Amino acid sequence: MAYGSDIYRDLERKVRDARRHVDTLRSGLGSATHTIQSLENERLAVFSSMAALHMQEVEKGVPGALSEVHQRAQTAIRRREEDVKRLHSVAAAAEREVSAADVLVGEKTAALSEIEARLDAAHQNVAEALSAEPEWQRLKAATADLIPKARTAQEKAKAAEVERIKKEAPYLEDPMFRYLWERGYGTDRYQAGNLTRRLDGWVASLCNYRVASENFKLLRELEEFLEKHTREMEVAAESAAQALGKYESTWVASSEIPSIEAELEKAEGQLDEARDKLRRANQEFSAHQKALNDYADGEDHGTRSALMDMTKMLEETDWRSLEALVARTPNQDDDALLVELRQNEQALREAKAKRRTLSEQVQEADKEASRLSKLESEFTSRNYHRRNSRFDRGFDLDAFLAGYIVGDFDFRDLDSHQRTVSSSSSYGGSGSSGGGFGSGDSFGSSSSSWSGSFSSGGSFGGDSGGFSSGGDF
Repeated sequence: MAYGSDIYRDLERKVRDARRHVDTLRSGLGSATHTIQSLENERLAVFSSMAALHMQEVEKGVPGALSEVHQRAQTAIRRREEDVKRLHSVAAAAEREVSAADVLVGEKTAALSEIEARLDAAHQNVAEALSAEPEWQRLKAATADLIPKARTAQEKAKAAEVERIKKEAPYLEDPMFRYLWERGYGTDRYQAGNLTRRLDGWVASLCNYRVASENFKLLRELEEFLEKHTREMEVAAESAAQALGKYESTWVASSEIPSIEAELEKAEGQLDEARDKLRRANQEFSAHQKALNDYADGEDHGTRSALMDMTKMLEETDWRSLEALVARTPNQDDDALLVELRQNEQALREAKAKRRTLSEQVQEADKEASRLSKLESEFTSRNYHRRNSRFDRGFDLDAFLAGYIVGDFDFRDLDSHQRTVSSSSSYGGSGSSGGGFGSGDSFGSSSSSWSGSFSSGGSFGGDSGGFSSGGDF
């Protein structure tokens, strides 16, 4: 069995790693979008400088309008740079809050681990002290003796029921026997006139009813006896287990365990608060990063408007016409601007291709991180991260997460591996995590099923089959 708290810490680390991976990719995406924006700004600057140099020669532009567009673009760029600088400062502060909250979670996790270690040691001390107590040894021996007997009684009662159903079928399939049995022939409840009595007696002699009815009655009486015996054994075993549990609880109550458990509960609450603080800090940081990404993508209104006007005016001129314009002027600056513009176009295509790739990677990583965060929330909402949550040995968190992320598994698959145990443990015992009768076994419940057989001994019932008895109970 694995502690749910240990699995949750592993899951929590994976969620943090997934979020950090997303942040790393987003940082790369932000750099790529910043590169694109820088290239677009350079392109805008090239077009603006070229437009100023060839203002008189741009056939489709009005000089005054071009100057107005240029001024509006420059104003938008300056405003964007001021906003980005402010957002970078706010985002840096938010990132520091995330780091501080992350450290706090680590500290609270370490404190919780230390308390859990002390609690384990305290339970071990109580277990060792109990094992030396004659009264505990007596109660433990009584419980260990009665539990197998109760299970054996259950098995025999179940086998008796199966055998009774099987062996009484031939009797009930005989119409003469069934008729006499249902009328209560040969018992105090039988009522009939003289003629009917003579006829029923004749029928009884034909089917050897006296012997058959005794055997049939014995089938049911033996099953009832075994059921009664089973109930008695279950009560005895349960009483022994309760006496053992009560004795152990007295020792636990007088030990340091209750105070350590109170510390543990407080520490778990503090860890939950630290985790909430970390989540809020991450959300705030992500919001600032998104705002920065919007600016880097040129999604703010002022930049979009200025770029749209400038791009529309300058890009209406095709490359051939633009080259002709450059060739007609003796100014060498516009020749250099044309070369720079060609280089800029190539770099821009490459940067946009890189950003598309990073954007797809961010979407996939964010989807994975979101599913892990949802799983983490489900985990805590079901209290699977508490100390009394256990997972069976067949549970592999990495394999489960691999299937969960792609949708092959859901939380019901996790439920199938989870076990919740009582916070009060029982000590000693063999073959169980805590001993005692209440550690998972349930006697007499409708869900219990026991294999085995009830056999051997004499038989009775003639050709119709008999009921076998034997063994001790």
